Amino acid sequence: MTPTPRERVPLPGPRQLWVALSFAGLVLPFVLLLGGDDGGPRAEYVSLLFKIRMRNVLHLVAESSGAAIRSEADAHAASAEARSPRPSTGEDAPAPEPAAPTTPTVVEEGDAGPTIGRPKPSTPAPNVPPELVTLDEAKITELALRELLGQARRIAGVDSELGGKAIEAVLAHAVAVDAFTMAATLADEVHRDGLPLTEDAAAALAGTAPGTDAPPATLHAAPLVEALARAKVAGFGRDWGRFGRARVQARLAGLGGDFDRARAAHDAIHALEDRAVPLLGTLAQFIGLGALLGMGLLLYVAARGAGARTAGEARLDWLRARFAGLGPSPWPLDPLLPALGMATWLMGYLVAGVTVALLPGPRLAGGLSVLFQSLFGVMAAVAVTAAFGRGASPMHSAALVDEREGQSGWRASTAALLAYCALLPLMFGAALVSAFFWSLIAPDMAPHLHPVQGLLLQDGGAIDVGAMAFAVVIAAPIGEELVFRGFLYRSLRGLYGVRTALWISAAGFALLHMALPLLLPYLLLGAAFALVFEWTGSLWASITLHALWNGAVLGMLLVVSQA
Repeated sequence: MTPTPRERVPLPGPRQLWVALSFAGLVLPFVLLLGGDDGGPRAEYVSLLFKIRMRNVLHLVAESSGAAIRSEADAHAASAEARSPRPSTGEDAPAPEPAAPTTPTVVEEGDAGPTIGRPKPSTPAPNVPPELVTLDEAKITELALRELLGQARRIAGVDSELGGKAIEAVLAHAVAVDAFTMAATLADEVHRDGLPLTEDAAAALAGTAPGTDAPPATLHAAPLVEALARAKVAGFGRDWGRFGRARVQARLAGLGGDFDRARAAHDAIHALEDRAVPLLGTLAQFIGLGALLGMGLLLYVAARGAGARTAGEARLDWLRARFAGLGPSPWPLDPLLPALGMATWLMGYLVAGVTVALLPGPRLAGGLSVLFQSLFGVMAAVAVTAAFGRGASPMHSAALVDEREGQSGWRASTAALLAYCALLPLMFGAALVSAFFWSLIAPDMAPHLHPVQGLLLQDGGAIDVGAMAFAVVIAAPIGEELVFRGFLYRSLRGLYGVRTALWISAAGFALLHMALPLLLPYLLLGAAFALVFEWTGSLWASITLHALWNGAVLGMLLVVSQA
């Protein structure tokens, strides 16, 4: 697969100037990124909110699954009762009148308040398998809340204002999942440590009261009247997520006797459950089935390769024969060219980011800013391929167009679907290995944030979410593949061969994402994009694979952030 060596063509003009421009363009963007405010307590806070919202989603799934199990168990019990023989009285006795339906109540530590909306029984339904109820959910909830509070305390130790909001989010989450005693205990610990309690936190803690006439479980809660007034403020619980905010508001309204408001809040929770749980289940099934198919494909390739090797053939010749493969590099064979092209593209992204930061108005702080920067990156990538392509069009230089027989962007894109399935189990394994490794050598390492996580937490409108989806799934894959595979990989391939070019381009792709804990998965991802590009000979294959991966990640983040 190594291309035929060609004569190296140096860049025209003074070489010292090109070296200086390349160095400045490669180093300056990373210096500015490292010096930004995306890390530190803000990153910890966003990570904390995502953990809370993930627990919200799991709570929704557990409630939905529990309701399904209880319904099935009740139906089974009713069927068994209908089939059981009744004792004969010797005469036709009148059937007893059915008892009036009662509304189940949720009782936790003396809570006698009625549940409004879908009931959640405090005891397991009959005929539920014992293994489903042996898990100590209260202990798991306590451990999770203490871990979240520990992270909130770390944030408070660096930034008191942000730490207060983090503690508020943890306490509100405890109330939202009905862990009232734990919420009160954590609030008392926070007060003893001298950490701040916000007004929203004090209002949420009012929900720990076991009943309307009983005081809250902690002295640091606001009076119920003040809590109800606070819960009606537009900005109440802005960072808690829709589930947490609605659960706290429903709890406070129920304790205050405002049952219409409580019922409306519960309806919002149920609507969220009806959307989030099926979507999460669909994504999980899609990814799970894809991973199973991928494992089968990997086993097939290994078995087919072993058979070919036994027959005296190269292991992957049968796979390479399906496509014409990647043609010779169109770029000048100068070692400085890859660095200069990458520097040009990075500086284009830097200019786009600075432009977004200088534009007035709050709208471009969300999804539209990501779209604008991604589109600017595409234009910068096209400019790089046009400038260094020795007169060839960017489409031909980057292998977006190929007139060779049998080459088709559509055919290559369908091959990327198989590559995506094969990549899934490999990425799962790489993520597990990476997590285990970093947990051993750096257990206190700051969490990594996906670039769009903070924006998704803002609960933007449909325009922001749609713009972000277009940027992440379409614009970003096109721009990044144009540069990393269409330009960088092809130019390095002509200089050093396939293997060296593959790992250098993959390393550059991994380093660009600046996620040390995920360095191995990103490295594998970059290598997979280059391999499918080399196999099919069409950049559309790596663009499709990149878009599939980004789309699955964005779907998961959207479900979590909107919950």
